[in-house]
Amino acid sequence: MVWTPEQTAVYLDFVAGHRLYLLRRLIAFRGTRRGEACGVRWEDYSAKHCFLTHRARLQRDL
Repeated sequence: MVWTPEQTAVYLDFVAGHRLYLLRRLIAFRGTRRGEACGVRWEDYSAKHCFLTHRARLQRDL
């Protein structure tokens, strides 16, 4: 199921105070997978160029 913009807004308003809010916002607006989003470091973001590079991802072995 894909959320509508209204559903996404309600969800992000609900988690606004959470410590992982920026992670959830990144996933919602950029469509990154959870492992990709968890692997992002501040060095991977260029504010000058408004660009985010996915250099690493986290993976859990079961």
